[in-house]
Amino acid sequence: SDFTGLDWSESLARPLAHYGELLGLNGYHFTQQNFIHWLNDIITTPFITDVKADSPVCISALPMHKTLRESEFYFPMNTGSSAGLAKLLTDHRNKNRKGKPWNEHIVAANLPSYKKLFGMMHGFIDLVFESDGKYYVCDYKSTHLGDKFSDYNQQALKENIESQYYDLQYLIYSLALHRYLKKSLPDYQASKHF
Repeated sequence: SDFTGLDWSESLARPLAHYGELLGLNGYHFTQQNFIHWLNDIITTPFITDVKADSPVCISALPMHKTLRESEFYFPMNTGSSAGLAKLLTDHRNKNRKGKPWNEHIVAANLPSYKKLFGMMHGFIDLVFESDGKYYVCDYKSTHLGDKFSDYNQQALKENIESQYYDLQYLIYSLALHRYLKKSLPDYQASKHF
């Protein structure tokens, strides 16, 4: 369905029938209206981007024709090694730490040891969208880090992202989208469109 005209009551009918009531912490009962309010907060919260747009980019403002959902991708893995991939990930993590409060020496990313990576890389990207001529990867996560807002501070999020290798997932998704845009946009330039 289109993010701009969601009917939450219709969307929630089947899950509520299957799972029953909405229980929260310590047996607190959430109403369907509480849940709908929370979902609306999620889809209307602006993304943080490095692009100054006329209006903030949020899921609720994305029309269907500007999105790709559950985009499947394949690409060959004919060269490369897990050591090379671990080095790329470590370099990416170090680059993103410069000037940040946690700018400590990083331990190299530890990946399973395969001498050569071969076969096909296969995956699904939750959401790709276009806004103001730029394309974005959006991946949904439902990781529970705690019951307080403070449990989701920048440091806790970073540690979870790295421990679950979500940053590696992001790099793979970015490569898949980059390759797709190279083939589908005639004047594609990563610095302009990605």
